[in-house]
Amino acid sequence: YIEKSAFWQCYNLTGTPILTNCRQIDSGAFFSCSGLTGTPDLSNCRNLGDSVFANCSGLTGMPDLQNCISIKSLTFLGCSGLTGTPNLSNCTSIGYYAFMGCYNLTGTPDLSKCVNIDYAAFMGCFNLTGTLNLSSCKHIGEKAFWECSKLTGITNLDNCEILESSAFKNCISLKVVTNLANCKAIGKDVFKGCNGLKKKKKGLPQVLQLD
Repeated sequence: YIEKSAFWQCYNLTGTPILTNCRQIDSGAFFSCSGLTGTPDLSNCRNLGDSVFANCSGLTGMPDLQNCISIKSLTFLGCSGLTGTPNLSNCTSIGYYAFMGCYNLTGTPDLSKCVNIDYAAFMGCFNLTGTLNLSSCKHIGEKAFWECSKLTGITNLDNCEILESSAFKNCISLKVVTNLANCKAIGKDVFKGCNGLKKKKKGLPQVLQLD
């Protein structure tokens, strides 16, 4: 366990932190530790707090997040050196701005167990690709995937209750969105700029307005 703000703005801290046995890292623990490098081992971590690695631009690779069930807000904000596909197969909640600005992330993250994806969580991650399975997701926040321009599909939205404004705005490669018929609230411009989608796609609710 690493406490809140433990290494907050320790700019001269260098190398790769050894976190192999750490199960929880609290808010701001390594905030703006821009001298950190390499890929921290987070394979046993279950909870990552707010801003844990925000602005740690020297981190590279992709930490193993397989056992992480909760990623709070701003956790990896601005970690532009992170590469590869985040393993989020057991994550149930992703906070606002969690991966915003991590534009070198690639592939298709497994979000099948994620119930909540908050505001701008993956905004600007324009190298993510493929079809997202959001079968457990009940809430997709505003601008959650804004300008993830290489995503091609969003499937299994049967459990989605709230889809906020601009959630998939400018995802220009989207061709398939399925099972939104049970959604109770859909915000403005959710699919604006997604010109590959058809206006009368089967299974979409009447209230959904596409370009």
